[in-house]
Amino acid sequence: MSANIFGDRFASVRQPAWHGLGTVLQKAVKPSKAIGKFGLDYEVSVHPAVVAVSDQLIHTGKMAIMRSPTKDDDTWRHFGTVGPKYELVQNAQLASIMDPLADVWGMETIGALDHGKTIFMTFKTGDQDIEGDKIEGYFLLVDVKDGGTALKCAYTPVRVVCQNTLASGLRQATVAISVQHLTGARDQLAARVNLIAKAKKAIDETTTVFRQLAKTHITPAQAELMFDMVYPLPRLHEDAALVDYSKEDLGDLLFKGVAEHMYDYDFYVKRAQELRAGAADLYERLNDEHPMLAGTAWHAWNAVVESADFRDGGKAPAVSAVFGARAREKRIAFKQAMVLVPVR
Repeated sequence: MSANIFGDRFASVRQPAWHGLGTVLQKAVKPSKAIGKFGLDYEVSVHPAVVAVSDQLIHTGKMAIMRSPTKDDDTWRHFGTVGPKYELVQNAQLASIMDPLADVWGMETIGALDHGKTIFMTFKTGDQDIEGDKIEGYFLLVDVKDGGTALKCAYTPVRVVCQNTLASGLRQATVAISVQHLTGARDQLAARVNLIAKAKKAIDETTTVFRQLAKTHITPAQAELMFDMVYPLPRLHEDAALVDYSKEDLGDLLFKGVAEHMYDYDFYVKRAQELRAGAADLYERLNDEHPMLAGTAWHAWNAVVESADFRDGGKAPAVSAVFGARAREKRIAFKQAMVLVPVR
């Protein structure tokens, strides 16, 4: 995550978060206070977008989302392009909306990514027991100021034993609320009350589903199919499929291009096979370490989650495990695991 945090704008309460980074606070603070305390009150604004054609500046009718220079980054940053009716929500406004949630569950982390385009907060919701496997619950809020990404809130449990982040992707357990058009006090209040109610419902629904996964026994073939779906083999490039290697001149320019396609294909096949094997090994290890849950969809899914959270390689893997490609692996695995749960 350190490769993507905006400066030092990250803090966690009492102990480092699962990625081990950030300023550690001795007690929780309100989001509205943390915004100023940790430099998250940088200015983001919208400006008319123009293009330079020859010697003319032509207005496009669009607006550019810009972050003004800061003490540690003296460059204007362009976050996105939007229509003229777009209403920007400043970090301070967002924090004010989230303050009531901090009264229910203490804020655990707050930070900014990608030069300030993304701000996130987590609130610790308490511990749960999934058939003897303990998880800690976190309510995660993410706002991306790119003009095209809605503000998102989700219940994100963390498995205590290995601190992997269970990004389930469960639609019913994902709380989304748009604050772009909140203009009056009544709307603000309704949004806050609605957010807390949805968050509590999300926790209950997610915990229920987790327990179903922990009670669902699967076959080795079903576990293998899950890993195959999460880590699919690449498709062979159409040019490479037409080449007769016994007749091609190695110096031919076209063949060199095809050879590069084949190299990439072989690389990603090997990578997919290694990831599948790694998940299978983790699955067997979980079965050995926790025999009460051995052979369950819960363990198969957790094998993928643990691989996503802790394997080496890639840029900013901790960010990817929550927001990016590794989070997608978790969602695919969760979807496959849910298919295995018997209909009641």
